[in-house]
Amino acid sequence: MSIQSSTIARPLDARLLNVDVLASVFDELEWDEDPVEFRATCARAARVCHSFASVALPKLWRWLPDFVPLWNLLLPDHVPAVTPSKLALFYDARNQLISIVKENKLYQDASRWGRFLRYASYVQRLDRAYFIVGEIDLLRSVIAHNDHRTFLPGLRRLAWMQDEESGTTLASLISTSGFVELHLHDKHMAASEELMALLPSRVRTLRKLVFVSSVYSAWDDIALVKSLTGLKHLQSLRLDSNYRLLHYDLLRQLFASLPLEHLYFYIADLNDLARPCSISAPHLRFLECKGSMADMVALLPHLYTPSLTTFKFESLFEETSDHVLSMCTILSQRPLLDTLKGISLAMRLPFGPPYTLEVVDLLQNLLYPILSMSCLESLSFVCPKRVTTPITITDEDIATVARALPNLKCLEIIAYASEPVTDHWFESQSRPSPPPPLLSVTSLIHLAQYSPHLEELHLQALRVDLKAVPVPTPPPAQSHPLRLLTLRDPGFEKHVDDMTGFLQFLDRLFPNLQSTVNAERFD
Repeated sequence: MSIQSSTIARPLDARLLNVDVLASVFDELEWDEDPVEFRATCARAARVCHSFASVALPKLWRWLPDFVPLWNLLLPDHVPAVTPSKLALFYDARNQLISIVKENKLYQDASRWGRFLRYASYVQRLDRAYFIVGEIDLLRSVIAHNDHRTFLPGLRRLAWMQDEESGTTLASLISTSGFVELHLHDKHMAASEELMALLPSRVRTLRKLVFVSSVYSAWDDIALVKSLTGLKHLQSLRLDSNYRLLHYDLLRQLFASLPLEHLYFYIADLNDLARPCSISAPHLRFLECKGSMADMVALLPHLYTPSLTTFKFESLFEETSDHVLSMCTILSQRPLLDTLKGISLAMRLPFGPPYTLEVVDLLQNLLYPILSMSCLESLSFVCPKRVTTPITITDEDIATVARALPNLKCLEIIAYASEPVTDHWFESQSRPSPPPPLLSVTSLIHLAQYSPHLEELHLQALRVDLKAVPVPTPPPAQSHPLRLLTLRDPGFEKHVDDMTGFLQFLDRLFPNLQSTVNAERFD
Protein backbone atom coordinates (compact mmCIF):
# COMPACT_ATOMS: atom_id res chain seq x y z
CA MET A 1 0.00 0.00 0.00
CA SER A 2 1.39 3.30 -0.96
CA ILE A 3 1.57 6.03 1.62
CA GLN A 4 0.18 9.39 0.50
CA SER A 5 0.34 12.71 2.26
CA SER A 6 -2.84 13.77 4.02
CA THR A 7 -2.06 17.42 3.41
CA ILE A 8 -4.32 18.87 0.73
CA ALA A 9 -2.52 21.17 -1.67
CA ARG A 10 -4.00 24.66 -1.72
CA PRO A 11 -3.65 27.09 -4.60
CA LEU A 12 -1.02 29.75 -4.03
CA ASP A 13 -3.46 32.65 -4.38
CA ALA A 14 -5.54 31.27 -1.50
CA ARG A 15 -2.73 31.61 1.01
CA LEU A 16 -2.11 34.75 3.01
CA LEU A 17 1.61 35.34 2.57
CA ASN A 18 3.75 37.76 4.57
CA VAL A 19 4.13 40.05 1.58
CA ASP A 20 0.32 40.24 1.31
CA VAL A 21 0.07 41.38 4.92
CA LEU A 22 2.88 43.87 4.38
CA ALA A 23 1.19 45.25 1.25
CA SER A 24 -2.02 45.80 3.23
CA VAL A 25 -0.08 47.59 5.97
CA PHE A 26 1.57 49.90 3.45
CA ASP A 27 -1.79 50.63 1.81
CA GLU A 28 -3.14 51.78 5.17
CA LEU A 29 -0.02 53.83 5.96
CA GLU A 30 -0.25 55.56 2.60
CA TRP A 31 -3.61 57.01 3.60
CA ASP A 32 -2.75 57.85 7.20
CA GLU A 33 0.86 59.06 7.15
CA ASP A 34 2.36 62.28 5.92
CA PRO A 35 3.75 61.73 2.37
CA VAL A 36 7.31 62.53 3.46
CA GLU A 37 7.10 60.20 6.44
CA PHE A 38 5.53 57.48 4.28
CA ARG A 39 8.45 57.62 1.86
CA ALA A 40 10.87 57.34 4.80
CA THR A 41 8.93 54.31 6.07
CA CYS A 42 9.16 52.65 2.65
CA ALA A 43 12.90 53.35 2.46
CA ARG A 44 13.50 51.74 5.86
CA ALA A 45 11.35 48.72 4.99
CA ALA A 46 13.17 48.19 1.68
CA ARG A 47 16.43 47.63 3.60
CA VAL A 48 15.02 44.78 5.73
CA CYS A 49 15.02 41.93 3.20
CA HIS A 50 14.17 41.05 -0.40
CA SER A 51 10.52 40.29 0.42
CA PHE A 52 10.03 43.66 2.08
CA ALA A 53 11.87 45.40 -0.76
CA SER A 54 9.56 43.85 -3.36
CA VAL A 55 6.63 45.63 -1.71
CA ALA A 56 8.28 48.85 -0.49
CA LEU A 57 10.36 49.82 -3.53
CA PRO A 58 7.47 50.18 -6.00
CA LYS A 59 5.68 52.45 -3.54
CA LEU A 60 8.84 54.42 -2.75
CA TRP A 61 9.61 55.08 -6.42
CA ARG A 62 6.05 55.51 -7.63
CA TRP A 63 6.20 59.30 -7.22
CA LEU A 64 9.34 61.39 -7.85
CA PRO A 65 9.73 65.17 -7.65
CA ASP A 66 12.16 65.17 -10.61
CA PHE A 67 14.63 62.98 -12.54
CA VAL A 68 17.48 63.37 -10.04
CA PRO A 69 16.88 60.07 -8.15
CA LEU A 70 17.03 58.24 -11.48
CA TRP A 71 20.25 59.98 -12.53
CA ASN A 72 21.78 59.03 -9.18
CA LEU A 73 21.31 55.35 -10.07
CA LEU A 74 23.80 55.76 -12.93
CA LEU A 75 26.60 57.18 -10.78
CA PRO A 76 29.67 55.03 -9.98
CA ASP A 77 29.81 53.70 -6.44
CA HIS A 78 32.60 56.08 -5.40
CA VAL A 79 30.60 59.18 -6.44
CA PRO A 80 28.17 60.38 -3.74
CA ALA A 81 24.54 60.72 -4.77
CA VAL A 82 22.87 64.13 -4.90
CA THR A 83 20.17 64.31 -2.23
CA PRO A 84 17.13 66.63 -2.25
CA SER A 85 18.49 68.60 0.71
CA LYS A 86 21.70 69.29 -1.17
CA LEU A 87 19.71 70.33 -4.24
CA ALA A 88 17.87 72.92 -2.22
CA LEU A 89 21.10 74.40 -0.89
CA PHE A 90 23.53 73.84 -3.76
CA TYR A 91 22.20 74.29 -7.26
CA ASP A 92 25.63 73.49 -8.70
CA ALA A 93 25.46 69.95 -7.30
CA ARG A 94 22.61 69.13 -9.64
CA ASN A 95 24.42 70.63 -12.61
CA GLN A 96 27.43 68.51 -11.76
CA LEU A 97 25.29 65.38 -11.56
CA ILE A 98 23.83 65.96 -15.04
CA SER A 99 27.28 66.70 -16.45
CA ILE A 100 28.87 63.54 -15.01
CA VAL A 101 26.15 61.23 -16.30
CA LYS A 102 25.95 62.85 -19.74
CA GLU A 103 29.63 63.36 -20.53
CA ASN A 104 30.71 59.92 -19.32
CA LYS A 105 27.68 58.16 -20.87
CA LEU A 106 27.23 56.17 -17.66
CA TYR A 107 23.98 54.66 -18.98
CA GLN A 108 26.10 52.47 -21.28
CA ASP A 109 27.38 50.43 -18.33
CA ALA A 110 25.27 47.22 -18.38
CA SER A 111 24.92 46.77 -14.61
CA ARG A 112 24.02 50.39 -13.93
CA TRP A 113 21.66 50.43 -16.90
CA GLY A 114 19.82 47.34 -15.65
CA ARG A 115 19.37 48.85 -12.21
CA PHE A 116 18.24 52.12 -13.81
CA LEU A 117 15.55 50.40 -15.90
CA ARG A 118 14.33 48.38 -12.92
CA TYR A 119 13.73 51.39 -10.72
CA ALA A 120 12.44 53.51 -13.62
CA SER A 121 9.72 50.92 -14.23
CA TYR A 122 8.25 51.74 -10.80
CA VAL A 123 7.78 55.46 -11.57
CA GLN A 124 4.18 56.50 -12.16
CA ARG A 125 4.34 60.24 -11.43
CA LEU A 126 6.98 62.90 -12.11
CA ASP A 127 6.49 66.51 -11.02
CA ARG A 128 9.50 68.15 -12.68
CA ALA A 129 8.12 71.25 -14.45
CA TYR A 130 11.43 72.70 -15.63
CA PHE A 131 14.90 71.47 -16.45
CA ILE A 132 18.45 72.70 -16.05
CA VAL A 133 20.99 73.12 -18.82
CA GLY A 134 21.91 69.78 -20.39
CA GLU A 135 19.09 67.70 -18.87
CA ILE A 136 17.01 67.64 -22.07
CA ASP A 137 20.06 66.39 -24.00
CA LEU A 138 20.57 63.70 -21.38
CA LEU A 139 16.94 62.61 -21.67
CA ARG A 140 17.29 62.30 -25.45
CA SER A 141 20.47 60.25 -25.10
CA VAL A 142 18.89 57.87 -22.59
CA ILE A 143 15.78 57.43 -24.78
CA ALA A 144 18.01 56.75 -27.81
CA HIS A 145 20.02 54.21 -25.80
CA ASN A 146 16.73 52.46 -24.99
CA ASP A 147 16.06 51.89 -28.71
CA HIS A 148 14.17 55.18 -28.93
CA ARG A 149 11.54 53.95 -26.47
CA THR A 150 10.54 55.50 -23.18
CA PHE A 151 12.42 54.26 -20.13
CA LEU A 152 9.34 55.00 -17.97
CA PRO A 153 6.85 52.29 -19.04
CA GLY A 154 4.62 52.77 -15.98
CA LEU A 155 4.40 56.59 -16.17
CA ARG A 156 0.87 57.91 -15.65
CA ARG A 157 1.34 61.59 -14.73
CA LEU A 158 3.98 64.15 -15.72
CA ALA A 159 4.58 67.89 -15.29
CA TRP A 160 6.66 69.34 -18.12
CA MET A 161 7.94 72.75 -19.19
CA GLN A 162 8.01 73.11 -22.96
CA ASP A 163 10.69 75.57 -24.07
CA GLU A 164 12.73 76.10 -27.20
CA GLU A 165 15.19 73.30 -26.37
CA SER A 166 12.56 70.70 -25.46
CA GLY A 167 11.45 69.94 -29.00
CA THR A 168 9.49 66.70 -29.18
CA THR A 169 11.31 64.94 -26.35
CA LEU A 170 8.13 64.81 -24.29
CA ALA A 171 6.27 62.87 -27.00
CA SER A 172 8.90 60.10 -26.81
CA LEU A 173 8.86 60.04 -23.02
CA ILE A 174 5.10 59.58 -22.55
CA SER A 175 4.43 57.05 -25.30
CA THR A 176 2.99 54.51 -22.86
CA SER A 177 -0.34 52.72 -22.79
CA GLY A 178 -1.19 53.93 -19.29
CA PHE A 179 -0.31 57.64 -19.47
CA VAL A 180 -3.37 59.64 -18.42
CA GLU A 181 -2.37 63.08 -17.03
CA LEU A 182 -0.13 65.84 -18.42
CA HIS A 183 0.66 69.26 -16.92
CA LEU A 184 2.21 71.27 -19.74
CA HIS A 185 3.82 74.66 -19.06
CA ASP A 186 4.09 76.65 -22.27
CA LYS A 187 7.25 78.79 -22.52
CA HIS A 188 7.80 78.76 -26.28
CA MET A 189 5.05 79.11 -28.86
CA ALA A 190 6.55 77.17 -31.79
CA ALA A 191 7.79 74.27 -29.64
CA SER A 192 4.44 73.93 -27.86
CA GLU A 193 2.51 74.05 -31.13
CA GLU A 194 4.65 71.27 -32.59
CA LEU A 195 4.28 69.17 -29.45
CA MET A 196 0.50 69.61 -29.22
CA ALA A 197 0.16 68.45 -32.83
CA LEU A 198 1.94 65.19 -31.90
CA LEU A 199 0.00 64.39 -28.73
CA PRO A 200 -3.13 62.84 -30.34
CA SER A 201 -1.03 60.22 -32.15
CA ARG A 202 1.41 59.54 -29.30
CA VAL A 203 -0.86 59.58 -26.23
CA ARG A 204 -4.18 57.97 -27.02
CA THR A 205 -5.04 57.33 -23.37
CA LEU A 206 -4.75 60.92 -22.08
CA ARG A 207 -7.58 61.73 -19.68
CA LYS A 208 -6.45 65.01 -18.10
CA LEU A 209 -4.54 67.96 -19.59
CA VAL A 210 -3.43 71.07 -17.71
CA PHE A 211 -2.11 73.69 -20.13
CA VAL A 212 -0.39 76.63 -18.39
CA SER A 213 0.69 79.65 -20.43
CA SER A 214 2.00 82.69 -18.53
CA VAL A 215 3.23 84.71 -21.51
CA TYR A 216 1.42 86.12 -24.51
CA SER A 217 2.10 84.45 -27.85
CA ALA A 218 0.69 84.68 -31.33
CA TRP A 219 -0.33 81.02 -31.34
CA ASP A 220 -3.84 80.90 -32.72
CA ASP A 221 -6.39 79.52 -30.26
CA ILE A 222 -8.08 77.79 -33.17
CA ALA A 223 -4.94 75.69 -33.75
CA LEU A 224 -4.85 74.82 -30.05
CA VAL A 225 -8.45 73.62 -30.05
CA LYS A 226 -7.86 71.65 -33.25
CA SER A 227 -5.06 69.74 -31.51
CA LEU A 228 -7.18 69.21 -28.41
CA THR A 229 -10.08 67.71 -30.34
CA GLY A 230 -7.74 64.91 -31.43
CA LEU A 231 -7.47 63.70 -27.83
CA LYS A 232 -10.62 61.62 -28.04
CA HIS A 233 -10.55 60.31 -24.47
CA LEU A 234 -9.84 63.63 -22.75
CA GLN A 235 -12.16 64.12 -19.77
CA SER A 236 -10.51 67.00 -17.89
CA LEU A 237 -9.10 70.15 -19.50
CA ARG A 238 -7.59 73.12 -17.68
CA LEU A 239 -6.47 76.07 -19.82
CA ASP A 240 -4.74 78.18 -17.20
CA SER A 241 -3.91 81.34 -19.11
CA ASN A 242 -5.16 84.91 -19.42
CA TYR A 243 -4.32 84.81 -23.13
CA ARG A 244 -6.11 81.65 -24.25
CA LEU A 245 -9.71 82.59 -24.97
CA LEU A 246 -12.49 80.15 -25.81
CA HIS A 247 -15.26 81.82 -27.75
CA TYR A 248 -18.58 80.27 -28.70
CA ASP A 249 -17.47 78.21 -31.72
CA LEU A 250 -14.37 76.87 -29.99
CA LEU A 251 -16.39 75.75 -26.96
CA ARG A 252 -18.89 74.05 -29.22
CA GLN A 253 -16.07 72.22 -31.05
CA LEU A 254 -14.56 71.03 -27.77
CA PHE A 255 -17.79 69.63 -26.37
CA ALA A 256 -18.78 68.09 -29.70
CA SER A 257 -15.46 66.24 -30.01
CA LEU A 258 -14.50 65.37 -26.41
CA PRO A 259 -16.29 63.69 -23.46
CA LEU A 260 -15.27 66.56 -21.15
CA GLU A 261 -16.35 66.21 -17.54
CA HIS A 262 -14.15 68.99 -16.10
CA LEU A 263 -13.33 72.29 -17.82
CA TYR A 264 -11.40 75.34 -16.60
CA PHE A 265 -10.78 78.35 -18.84
CA TYR A 266 -10.45 82.12 -18.99
CA ILE A 267 -13.47 84.02 -20.26
CA ALA A 268 -13.44 87.61 -21.55
CA ASP A 269 -14.42 89.62 -24.62
CA LEU A 270 -17.20 87.18 -25.44
CA ASN A 271 -19.08 88.95 -28.24
CA ASP A 272 -20.42 86.13 -30.42
CA LEU A 273 -23.45 84.88 -28.49
CA ALA A 274 -26.14 86.60 -30.57
CA ARG A 275 -27.50 83.29 -31.85
CA PRO A 276 -30.30 80.97 -30.76
CA CYS A 277 -28.50 77.60 -30.69
CA SER A 278 -26.98 76.27 -27.48
CA ILE A 279 -23.73 74.50 -26.63
CA SER A 280 -24.39 70.91 -25.62
CA ALA A 281 -22.07 69.59 -22.89
CA PRO A 282 -23.79 66.37 -21.79
CA HIS A 283 -20.86 64.97 -19.78
CA LEU A 284 -19.74 68.18 -18.02
CA ARG A 285 -19.86 67.82 -14.24
CA PHE A 286 -17.36 70.47 -13.09
CA LEU A 287 -17.15 73.94 -14.68
CA GLU A 288 -14.52 76.38 -13.37
CA CYS A 289 -13.74 79.74 -14.97
CA LYS A 290 -11.98 83.02 -14.29
CA GLY A 291 -12.30 86.38 -16.01
CA SER A 292 -15.31 88.58 -16.64
CA MET A 293 -18.49 87.84 -14.73
CA ALA A 294 -20.51 89.80 -17.29
CA ASP A 295 -19.30 87.46 -20.03
CA MET A 296 -20.03 84.40 -17.90
CA VAL A 297 -23.56 85.66 -17.29
CA ALA A 298 -23.97 85.98 -21.07
CA LEU A 299 -22.62 82.46 -21.72
CA LEU A 300 -24.45 80.44 -19.06
CA PRO A 301 -27.92 80.53 -20.72
CA HIS A 302 -26.37 79.04 -23.88
CA LEU A 303 -24.83 76.06 -22.07
CA TYR A 304 -26.80 72.81 -21.89
CA THR A 305 -25.21 70.91 -19.00
CA PRO A 306 -27.61 68.24 -17.68
CA SER A 307 -24.88 66.64 -15.53
CA LEU A 308 -23.27 69.76 -14.02
CA THR A 309 -22.79 69.42 -10.25
CA THR A 310 -20.10 72.03 -9.43
CA PHE A 311 -19.67 75.61 -10.66
CA LYS A 312 -16.72 77.84 -9.66
CA PHE A 313 -16.00 81.35 -10.89
CA GLU A 314 -13.28 83.83 -10.02
CA SER A 315 -13.85 87.40 -11.21
CA LEU A 316 -10.73 89.32 -12.25
CA PHE A 317 -12.49 92.57 -13.15
CA GLU A 318 -14.50 95.28 -11.42
CA GLU A 319 -18.01 93.89 -11.47
CA THR A 320 -21.28 95.44 -10.33
CA SER A 321 -23.59 93.98 -7.73
CA ASP A 322 -26.10 93.43 -10.54
CA HIS A 323 -23.65 91.08 -12.28
CA VAL A 324 -23.33 88.94 -9.15
CA LEU A 325 -27.09 88.91 -8.62
CA SER A 326 -27.68 87.93 -12.27
CA MET A 327 -25.23 85.03 -12.01
CA CYS A 328 -26.84 83.77 -8.81
CA THR A 329 -30.26 84.05 -10.45
CA ILE A 330 -29.20 81.99 -13.49
CA LEU A 331 -27.59 79.33 -11.29
CA SER A 332 -30.76 79.01 -9.20
CA GLN A 333 -33.01 78.35 -12.20
CA ARG A 334 -33.71 75.14 -14.04
CA PRO A 335 -32.02 73.08 -15.37
CA LEU A 336 -29.03 74.05 -13.15
CA LEU A 337 -31.26 74.07 -10.08
CA ASP A 338 -31.84 70.33 -10.45
CA THR A 339 -28.18 69.26 -10.70
CA LEU A 340 -25.88 71.77 -8.95
CA LYS A 341 -24.46 70.64 -5.61
CA GLY A 342 -21.61 73.16 -5.25
CA ILE A 343 -21.23 76.89 -6.04
CA SER A 344 -18.10 78.99 -5.50
CA LEU A 345 -17.86 82.70 -6.39
CA ALA A 346 -14.77 84.82 -5.71
CA MET A 347 -14.00 88.46 -6.50
CA ARG A 348 -10.46 89.74 -6.83
CA LEU A 349 -11.41 93.40 -7.27
CA PRO A 350 -14.04 95.58 -5.56
CA PHE A 351 -17.32 96.56 -7.17
CA GLY A 352 -16.97 99.05 -10.00
CA PRO A 353 -19.28 101.71 -11.42
CA PRO A 354 -22.14 102.27 -11.76
CA TYR A 355 -22.65 102.16 -7.99
CA THR A 356 -26.34 101.38 -7.59
CA LEU A 357 -26.11 100.62 -3.86
CA GLU A 358 -24.48 102.55 -1.03
CA VAL A 359 -24.15 99.38 1.04
CA VAL A 360 -24.25 95.86 -0.41
CA ASP A 361 -26.14 93.36 1.71
CA LEU A 362 -24.34 90.10 0.93
CA LEU A 363 -27.48 88.03 1.34
CA GLN A 364 -30.31 90.26 0.12
CA ASN A 365 -28.47 91.99 -2.75
CA LEU A 366 -26.26 89.13 -4.00
CA LEU A 367 -26.89 85.59 -2.78
CA TYR A 368 -30.62 85.63 -2.18
CA PRO A 369 -31.58 83.55 -5.30
CA ILE A 370 -29.30 80.71 -4.17
CA LEU A 371 -31.39 80.22 -1.04
CA SER A 372 -33.95 78.36 -3.17
CA MET A 373 -31.38 75.60 -3.87
CA SER A 374 -32.14 73.42 -0.88
CA CYS A 375 -30.09 70.50 -2.25
CA LEU A 376 -26.88 72.56 -2.34
CA GLU A 377 -24.01 70.89 -0.45
CA SER A 378 -21.22 73.46 -0.90
CA LEU A 379 -21.37 77.27 -1.00
CA SER A 380 -18.46 79.69 -1.15
CA PHE A 381 -18.41 83.47 -1.62
CA VAL A 382 -15.19 85.47 -1.24
CA CYS A 383 -15.08 89.27 -1.36
CA PRO A 384 -11.94 91.36 -1.81
CA LYS A 385 -10.46 92.93 1.31
CA ARG A 386 -10.46 96.52 0.08
CA VAL A 387 -13.94 97.42 -1.14
CA THR A 388 -15.35 100.60 -2.67
CA THR A 389 -18.91 99.85 -1.63
CA PRO A 390 -19.25 98.48 1.94
CA ILE A 391 -20.46 94.86 2.19
CA THR A 392 -22.45 93.68 5.16
CA ILE A 393 -23.62 90.33 6.53
CA THR A 394 -25.11 89.54 9.94
CA ASP A 395 -25.47 86.57 12.25
CA GLU A 396 -29.15 86.37 11.29
CA ASP A 397 -28.12 86.12 7.65
CA ILE A 398 -26.04 83.07 8.53
CA ALA A 399 -29.07 81.60 10.30
CA THR A 400 -31.15 82.24 7.17
CA VAL A 401 -28.57 80.48 4.98
CA ALA A 402 -28.43 77.52 7.37
CA ARG A 403 -32.22 77.13 7.42
CA ALA A 404 -32.59 77.49 3.64
CA LEU A 405 -29.71 75.14 2.79
CA PRO A 406 -29.95 72.31 5.33
CA ASN A 407 -27.79 69.92 3.27
CA LEU A 408 -24.66 72.08 3.32
CA LYS A 409 -21.44 70.17 3.97
CA CYS A 410 -19.06 73.06 3.25
CA LEU A 411 -19.68 76.79 3.79
CA GLU A 412 -17.23 79.61 3.09
CA ILE A 413 -18.16 83.26 3.59
CA ILE A 414 -15.22 85.68 3.43
CA ALA A 415 -16.42 89.26 3.87
CA TYR A 416 -14.49 92.15 5.40
CA ALA A 417 -15.83 95.01 7.49
CA SER A 418 -15.28 98.46 5.96
CA GLU A 419 -12.02 100.04 7.06
CA PRO A 420 -12.08 103.68 8.21
CA VAL A 421 -10.63 106.28 5.86
CA THR A 422 -7.24 107.55 7.04
CA ASP A 423 -5.36 110.72 6.24
CA HIS A 424 -2.03 109.62 4.77
CA TRP A 425 -0.69 113.20 4.57
CA PHE A 426 0.35 113.11 8.20
CA GLU A 427 2.97 110.49 8.96
CA SER A 428 2.65 111.10 12.67
CA GLN A 429 -1.03 110.16 12.63
CA SER A 430 -1.64 106.92 14.51
CA ARG A 431 -3.15 104.11 12.52
CA PRO A 432 -6.76 103.40 13.56
CA SER A 433 -7.63 100.00 14.92
CA PRO A 434 -9.30 97.63 12.46
CA PRO A 435 -13.09 97.46 12.56
CA PRO A 436 -14.71 94.57 14.43
CA PRO A 437 -15.60 91.48 12.36
CA LEU A 438 -19.01 91.38 10.72
CA LEU A 439 -19.97 88.09 12.35
CA SER A 440 -19.92 86.89 15.95
CA VAL A 441 -19.87 83.50 17.63
CA THR A 442 -23.68 83.59 17.46
CA SER A 443 -23.26 82.48 13.83
CA LEU A 444 -21.65 79.28 15.07
CA ILE A 445 -24.67 78.54 17.27
CA HIS A 446 -27.00 79.04 14.31
CA LEU A 447 -24.93 76.68 12.16
CA ALA A 448 -24.83 74.07 14.92
CA GLN A 449 -28.61 74.23 15.17
CA TYR A 450 -29.65 74.40 11.51
CA SER A 451 -26.79 72.78 9.52
CA PRO A 452 -26.72 69.16 10.71
CA HIS A 453 -24.46 67.97 7.84
CA LEU A 454 -21.85 70.76 7.88
CA GLU A 455 -18.29 69.38 7.85
CA GLU A 456 -16.18 72.41 6.84
CA LEU A 457 -16.62 76.09 7.75
CA HIS A 458 -14.45 78.97 6.49
CA LEU A 459 -14.98 82.51 7.80
CA GLN A 460 -12.92 85.69 7.87
CA ALA A 461 -13.09 86.32 11.62
CA LEU A 462 -15.49 86.33 14.56
CA ARG A 463 -16.36 88.67 17.42
CA VAL A 464 -15.92 86.63 20.58
CA ASP A 465 -18.12 87.67 23.50
CA LEU A 466 -19.01 84.46 25.29
CA LYS A 467 -20.95 86.20 28.06
CA ALA A 468 -23.41 87.65 25.55
CA VAL A 469 -24.08 84.33 23.78
CA PRO A 470 -24.17 81.39 26.20
CA VAL A 471 -24.26 77.97 24.63
CA PRO A 472 -27.76 76.44 24.70
CA THR A 473 -28.30 73.57 27.14
CA PRO A 474 -28.24 70.88 25.93
CA PRO A 475 -25.90 71.55 22.98
CA PRO A 476 -27.67 71.98 19.62
CA ALA A 477 -26.31 68.69 18.25
CA GLN A 478 -24.75 65.93 20.32
CA SER A 479 -22.74 64.63 17.35
CA HIS A 480 -22.38 67.54 14.95
CA PRO A 481 -20.09 66.47 12.05
CA LEU A 482 -18.10 69.74 11.74
CA ARG A 483 -14.41 68.76 11.65
CA LEU A 484 -12.68 71.83 10.16
CA LEU A 485 -13.07 75.50 11.09
CA THR A 486 -10.90 78.06 9.28
CA LEU A 487 -10.65 81.72 10.31
CA ARG A 488 -8.79 83.66 7.61
CA ASP A 489 -7.71 86.54 9.85
CA PRO A 490 -4.11 85.71 10.90
CA GLY A 491 -4.39 88.10 13.87
CA PHE A 492 -7.61 86.62 15.21
CA GLU A 493 -6.07 85.15 18.37
CA LYS A 494 -4.73 88.56 19.42
CA HIS A 495 -8.27 89.93 19.70
CA VAL A 496 -9.67 87.08 21.83
CA ASP A 497 -9.48 87.77 25.55
CA ASP A 498 -10.35 84.25 26.67
CA MET A 499 -8.98 81.76 24.14
CA THR A 500 -9.40 78.84 26.55
CA GLY A 501 -13.06 79.68 26.99
CA PHE A 502 -13.49 80.02 23.21
CA LEU A 503 -11.97 76.58 22.61
CA GLN A 504 -14.25 75.07 25.26
CA PHE A 505 -17.15 76.82 23.53
CA LEU A 506 -16.16 75.19 20.22
CA ASP A 507 -15.73 71.77 21.84
CA ARG A 508 -19.23 71.93 23.25
CA LEU A 509 -20.81 73.01 19.97
CA PHE A 510 -18.76 70.77 17.70
CA PRO A 511 -17.44 67.68 19.52
CA ASN A 512 -15.97 66.25 16.29
CA LEU A 513 -13.92 69.35 15.45
CA GLN A 514 -10.40 68.23 14.55
CA SER A 515 -8.72 71.42 13.35
CA THR A 516 -9.04 75.19 13.75
CA VAL A 517 -6.81 77.05 11.29
CA ASN A 518 -5.85 80.71 10.94
CA ALA A 519 -4.81 81.50 7.36
CA GLU A 520 -5.32 84.53 5.17
CA ARG A 521 -6.53 83.64 1.66
CA PHE A 522 -5.80 86.77 -0.39
CA ASP A 523 -6.34 90.51 -0.27
